[in-house]
Amino acid sequence: MIKSYEELYNANEKLKKYAETDLPKRIDYVKEKYKEVVRDYNDLADRFNNNLEKIDCLEKENKSLKNEIKGIYKGFNQFMENTLGATVGQAKKLMNNLVSEIKEFVKGGDFEKIHRNETRTRDRDELSR
Repeated sequence: MIKSYEELYNANEKLKKYAETDLPKRIDYVKEKYKEVVRDYNDLADRFNNNLEKIDCLEKENKSLKNEIKGIYKGFNQFMENTLGATVGQAKKLMNNLVSEIKEFVKGGDFEKIHRNETRTRDRDELSR
């Protein structure tokens, strides 16, 4: 029985020493840091998902605005030909002047790109005739 008591006493002493060390405090600290990391990760994941939604929305808006610019270009070109009674050559010259003016305000914009593409298509069509 004395031997069991000594073993129990020694085990109790070891437990006291363990409890007095920083290890339990470090374990608590690491657990708390882990919770913070999980919280930060979840916040970042939410922000990432929100940004993906915003990007998708902005891409749709961008596409819509490009289509609108294309429509304005074509509508204005048609207006010059129909309403002003301009010939195709005159309408082309007016459109070139208009695009030159717009380029001063919006360099490399979609209006200029559409004009360039339309001009190439029109020139190609004229050459193929």
